[in-house]
Amino acid sequence: MAVDLVSLKGNGNVRTEAGQRGTSDAGEAADRAVSTCAPLAERRRVALELDAPASGPRVGVDADLIERILSPLVENACRYGTSSVRVSVRADNGAVVFDVIDDGPGVAPADADRIFEPGVRGAASGNGQAGAGAGLGLSLARRLAQSADGSVSVEPGPGGRFRVRLPVA
Repeated sequence: MAVDLVSLKGNGNVRTEAGQRGTSDAGEAADRAVSTCAPLAERRRVALELDAPASGPRVGVDADLIERILSPLVENACRYGTSSVRVSVRADNGAVVFDVIDDGPGVAPADADRIFEPGVRGAASGNGQAGAGAGLGLSLARRLAQSADGSVSVEPGPGGRFRVRLPVA
C-alpha cells in the first residue's frame, strides 16, 4: 500500500508527514546506510566499521530518512578514506548522534561551510577520486537533517569527521 507524503511548512521548517511521526532504531538505520556503501568500501579496500548498540537508541525520525541523510556521508568517507571508515551511533543529551569518521585528507577550515552548498566540492575532491560526484550529497544530507529538526556538521582538519544529530524518540 502506498502512502502519500505531504510536505508541510511551519516555523521555517519543512516536515514530512505520513499520518504519524516516524521513529526507528538508530543502529538499524545506520547499518542500512553502511551496508549500502559496503561495495564501494570493498572496491577501495577501505575497512568500513559500524559501532552501534545492539538495540537503540530510538530516534524520532523514519529509518529511510536516516539512511538518506547518512548515505552521502558514508559514501564520501569511503571515497576519501585511505584505509578505514568508522560510523558510530550514540544517545547524547536528548539527541541521537551519528559520527562518520575516516582517515582521509579531511576538510580544510576554509571549506567547512562551503561544502554544504549545492554544487560545491572541497579541496580534497581534486585528489583524483573517480566518480566523486557533483557536490550535492552534503547539501542534501544537511537539508534532510534540518527538516527533521536535526543537523549535519563537520570538524575541519585531517581525517573526515562528520556529525549528524537527530532528535531522540
